[in-house]
Amino acid sequence: MLVGAGIVYAAAPSILPSQVTTVNGNSFCNGGTFTIGNLADTSGALSAQGIAQTNALTMAISDINAYSATTGCHVTFRLSSLDYAHDPTKAVQQVQAFNTAGVTAIVGPLDSDSLIAIQQTVNQDHIVTVSPSSTSAVIANRDPTTNYVFRTVPTDAYQAKADTAELLSQNVKDLIVINFYSSYAGALANATIADFTAAGGHVQDQIQYQITTTDFTPVLNQMISDWNSAIQTYQPNQVAIFAASEEEISSLLLQANASSTYSPLLHTPQPWYGVDGESQDTVISNSSIAGNLVAQVKLAATVYNAPSNQKLANFSARFQAAYNQAPPSYAQGAYDDAWLIALSALAAQSSSGSAMKAVLPSIANNLFGVTGWLVLGPHGDAYPTFGYQIWQVVHCTTSCPAGYIGTAPDVWVQVGTYDLSSNSVTWASPNYPQNP
Repeated sequence: MLVGAGIVYAAAPSILPSQVTTVNGNSFCNGGTFTIGNLADTSGALSAQGIAQTNALTMAISDINAYSATTGCHVTFRLSSLDYAHDPTKAVQQVQAFNTAGVTAIVGPLDSDSLIAIQQTVNQDHIVTVSPSSTSAVIANRDPTTNYVFRTVPTDAYQAKADTAELLSQNVKDLIVINFYSSYAGALANATIADFTAAGGHVQDQIQYQITTTDFTPVLNQMISDWNSAIQTYQPNQVAIFAASEEEISSLLLQANASSTYSPLLHTPQPWYGVDGESQDTVISNSSIAGNLVAQVKLAATVYNAPSNQKLANFSARFQAAYNQAPPSYAQGAYDDAWLIALSALAAQSSSGSAMKAVLPSIANNLFGVTGWLVLGPHGDAYPTFGYQIWQVVHCTTSCPAGYIGTAPDVWVQVGTYDLSSNSVTWASPNYPQNP
């Protein structure tokens, strides 16, 4: 049980108490409106994730208001959404616009570069900011006394371990790494390289590019050169491509498919391996773009694990009914993040960012959401309690596996899990990470 400012909470919003009282005449509960900002990328390199985040937050606001109406605190929650288009500079401008409008709490942004860019502003202006998906280890050691940034996912130091265990489980000996320049993709690629080589693996090359790249010829030329060199030393089934990318990987694959020069890259015995910037993204699996090519290379990609539970099942069913697809992991996290902010505001009986910041860690550590227990470490990041899932794109012409994300025939399917305590991967079937 958790005791807030005049409020007693149990571990889940669905069983919270029916009465909330005012404190010292506080007017927070006297019919006001509390706005949660939604800083989402709905037109950039994470557009599918941003749209899913916005949909999940819309559901959360409705559920939060239904709960709030049963309490003695008469406050209405609303959502204000801005599209920062995966642009850190624009993200800063939009946070400033939120601040001008009196918004003191934000869900987002999705990517770490944008979160890093807004960090000084939200700390300075006391805007509580909760990201469901930023994982860069670059900002892992934030000062808890001045920090207003919280992340309900663990840092990529843990994802790199999952990626390495995945590669080793498939007997990968040599790695060709590609990643776009950023504190997220670069740091995750570097951490995976470090873990993989420490485990005895070899890295053939690390090829980096700008996320705004439209002509991937230099990248593909280096990749095919690296592939031809690698198979002189290793068996082809011991060499893999590891891509720390986002939606731009579709463009890279389309360009590779346009020339027979790069055909070996699209027919490697090993699957391509990916990360959470790709996993479950429906733009990447979209059959009208490059979904068939992604299904061809498999792109077995890790993402933080939300364990199965009844709350998640109920939420997923409602999300599916409303939006005709299962909710990606980070949309699930966004739903919980809205609840975390709302419950912190109710506990503090205040819309003040500093008041919410003071109670938010305790609220998180006693909250069971659709993603399970929201336990935060001392610097405001989630602990890697539940490990990681592995998803790949599968081409299904008749019936698709249960729980898929996307639109047939090319959809994301969970094919494995990584357990941190045993540092091991369990595949859903001996056919995976190959196509079933």
